[in-house]
Amino acid sequence: MRNVVISGRSYTGTTTLARSLSETLNWQFISAGERFRAYCCQHGCQITYIPFPLQLEFDRKIKSEMANQSRTVFEGRYLGCFCKDLDNTLKVLINASMSMRIERCLKREDIVQSASEASDFILHRDNREDSDAKELYGLYNFLDENFFDLTLGNNNLSELEENLKLISERIGQ
Repeated sequence: MRNVVISGRSYTGTTTLARSLSETLNWQFISAGERFRAYCCQHGCQITYIPFPLQLEFDRKIKSEMANQSRTVFEGRYLGCFCKDLDNTLKVLINASMSMRIERCLKREDIVQSASEASDFILHRDNREDSDAKELYGLYNFLDENFFDLTLGNNNLSELEENLKLISERIGQ
């Protein structure tokens, strides 16, 4: 395998897993989300409203990077479906329970103060991402398990460690 792509819903631990994997493998790490936020800033857009043409332009760039890079761990929401036809890329879907996602959201987001607010925040974000995927790409399930080589849970530290081991073994490291 030349690359690994890790995708999943917000607060499932995709970034933590991807960063840890890149360190374990001594590979480059690319967060599509971090790059996208910087890209929006460069183009004077608020992250809460991104014109679709700008998003599609960014997507073309990240798709090209995924096809041309090697020894890179990519992390991003839509990346698993973007590279579903790249045979040299291990595509990993990460899931976590809603309770774990709420716990992670409460730790990271200043705007949510309770589990109920965090749940609403997460569901709103999930719905927006689903809607964008339908409108931008015609995808009704951008996290369809058929796009991925592995589907893993990520609810605690022991699962994170096990996931690192499974992925490393899968790519022969």
